Amino acid sequence: MALLLSFLSLLAALSPPPAQGPQALAPAATLRWTHSNGPVHVRGSVPVPANFDIDSAWALAPSGASPIPAQLEVVTRGPGGAPEVVEVLARIPACDPPLRWADLIHSQAPPTADLPAPHAQLPAPIRLRARDAGHTLHQAAIAPGARGHIAIQPRKHGPVHRQDRHALVLLPPAGAEALHPHLFGVHAYLGNWADAAFLTLDLRIHNGLVSPDPEPSTLEAPVGPLYFESLELVLPPGWSAILSVADPALGEPYASGDHTILPLIRPLGGDELHLLPPASRLHRRLALYPTDDAAAAKAARLHLDGAGRAICLPRADRWSWSNPETARYFPQRELLPDLSKIPAPTPSRPTSFLERLVLSDASLTTLTRTGGQGQDLLTSPAIGWAHPWFRPSAGGHGGEGVNFLEGLRALATGDPHEFRRLELLYRANASRHATAAWRADGSSTRVEEWTDENGSLPFSYHLVGHATHRRLRLPCDGGPKLTAALLAQLAPDRRPPYDASSAWKADGKRPSDRSDLLAWQPHDGAHIIRFTAHAKALAWLTNDSLAIDDLLHEAERVRLALPTIPNRAPPRTTLHQLSAYAAEQPHYGLPIGRELGWALDTTACAYSLGDDATRARLRPWLVAACRLLVQGTPATGVPIRNDHSPLSRARTHATAHSFQTAILHLGLRSASRSCLRADGADARLALSIDALLLAMVETLFHGPVFHAGPAQRSTWPARSDSSGPRWIFPVAPLDWKAPPFPAQEPLPPSGFDGGVEANYANTLLAWAHRLDPPPPNEPPRHLNRVLDLGPRYATWADWRDHLARRSKRHQGLDPLSQAAPALVLAP
Repeated sequence: MALLLSFLSLLAALSPPPAQGPQALAPAATLRWTHSNGPVHVRGSVPVPANFDIDSAWALAPSGASPIPAQLEVVTRGPGGAPEVVEVLARIPACDPPLRWADLIHSQAPPTADLPAPHAQLPAPIRLRARDAGHTLHQAAIAPGARGHIAIQPRKHGPVHRQDRHALVLLPPAGAEALHPHLFGVHAYLGNWADAAFLTLDLRIHNGLVSPDPEPSTLEAPVGPLYFESLELVLPPGWSAILSVADPALGEPYASGDHTILPLIRPLGGDELHLLPPASRLHRRLALYPTDDAAAAKAARLHLDGAGRAICLPRADRWSWSNPETARYFPQRELLPDLSKIPAPTPSRPTSFLERLVLSDASLTTLTRTGGQGQDLLTSPAIGWAHPWFRPSAGGHGGEGVNFLEGLRALATGDPHEFRRLELLYRANASRHATAAWRADGSSTRVEEWTDENGSLPFSYHLVGHATHRRLRLPCDGGPKLTAALLAQLAPDRRPPYDASSAWKADGKRPSDRSDLLAWQPHDGAHIIRFTAHAKALAWLTNDSLAIDDLLHEAERVRLALPTIPNRAPPRTTLHQLSAYAAEQPHYGLPIGRELGWALDTTACAYSLGDDATRARLRPWLVAACRLLVQGTPATGVPIRNDHSPLSRARTHATAHSFQTAILHLGLRSASRSCLRADGADARLALSIDALLLAMVETLFHGPVFHAGPAQRSTWPARSDSSGPRWIFPVAPLDWKAPPFPAQEPLPPSGFDGGVEANYANTLLAWAHRLDPPPPNEPPRHLNRVLDLGPRYATWADWRDHLARRSKRHQGLDPLSQAAPALVLAP
């Protein structure tokens, strides 16, 4: 604890004083970064106001130093297309003492030339190679025009940093007879940095190549489960590589002629094979440097470890996540608290909320390196190349990982361990989230590619475990049969220890043993936030291309599963079907749940992060989903009307679930604030969504659904009789033709079930307070309701104290993130 307090005191000491002198004429934002004694490439996200000019020249102005030209990259854009979050990049020279913070200012310096393509900086191409079960070598090079190189797409380009995404397919030698037409698809994000000898390389390696063509090309032909000997990175002569975090699958580098070979997935030994199941993916992050350049090796290591990773300091007088004029965090555009300004005293001394946080340490890194288990719900040891997070089932029960916000600790402190934690949990989730479905050029497959001549989708696609495109399923799930040539290679002693089931047989089945890789299902639509949460934080805070592309990919899956066109799904499950139902029986409630809320949130993320073509593709779906919910929701503001329940018991009434209602309204808010413009039909739709939120808050927190719970307390043990909206509550008769129950009228007692929901209430009440502030001299009824939740609190100081106690390193549901919107407003 003493070490922690010393660290936080140091952070406070490093915070910049009020700007003075000529550089203070027009500071826009202030960034602070993890320092290094040598040169460092500062990189961090800044929210910007509506009138921001991305085409202006900008610079970082450290105290007492000359301004340093900065490169800006757009991270997110608002409903009208204007930038809302930008990434700031600058090369800070070595100095003594090292610089640790700077103001973002307008620059008068003339523009400098953009960096050249990173691959052109190498004496020879980087190659990836692997041998299939028949020992045939498949490979591809990160070089346009090379065999296996399909496409290149610049992602960032300027004088400080350039990053290109190379789409590759590992191919056998031309004319060779191989077991497969190809092995993995690869997305290689190769980057260079101003005046640096090292390169960065982020990899997504996947078995999700797919095509809607009845007879796909060799590049996109389905290959089923990929059994392979090893996966190696072949470095150019005179170059070496290091990983951000090593893991048990990593092999020792070795020389082959004048090349160094790095086994990203080492051989298991003997004739044993590895397995990459259909639709699976893995992530690796590396840096490359000249072997004989010790300074470059050191700089590469520091860069991977977070040197230069910057946060935007929470100043209300400048652009920041805590300034209402630049509240841009996540698709709901959340205003975040300045934790250093919020008092949370202990009995012994006055402290801030920031000082009472318990930050992450290197334990998660250690577990990743060793393949161990135990921290942050990393409940499984490494399984071959994978290290899956949470529980194997697609919809593990409980609220773990189901958070409206993620990344607040990283943003508040700049602690490198917190950024590393986000990267490692995102990587661990990706290794069990087998939903990959990419074209060879690196683009996600889209619903428009699969429609028939009638404009319909000739199949149904579900956001549940193992429900991928039929061509990307295992034989036991109805996917393509394994070829006789491959089957001949799969003797029991050749299959890896983590692949012991019969799933590769048409009449086989998936395993239930968590030590078997195929027991791990992707997160389903009701829990997709467990995959997207860490990706969203990396996208908003670090402009991470791996994370952004995965979020774009999940949005395309949403449109396939919930299309606005006819398909073969069961009745009243897609947007097309639900919209027809809502038109017939408006405001009667809808047979929906949290899946649609997370679908809205995910698609709003992609809309915020996407380019013009992506936004044009996603906007009609977002608008249709918003209109559906406005048309289908009763006056109570509760969209859900289901004749079944998460608790398996007979129901006397149609019911809704309070936390699913909260998630649906999060999705609506994300879609509204990300996509709907402030004019015309969009403005009217946005106002209707705000009205639904206020009606829902009245029903859940000021109406018949609210359970008053115990009397106020001054201590807070765990209690079962807490205060808050009832978990399950009645909304209508079971007869779908009967109207829903009116707002604010007594509800049948037999329709209630379960305890109360308080985890997501702080956020909803904070939103309602902003939409419906109290008249002068009247108490803030929505905000004050926060004190009545859970065990009930006598004062705001009591609430903050209990929240600080609960906000130690969380293992799932993060009370700090859930309370953040209310922390901004609490007196």
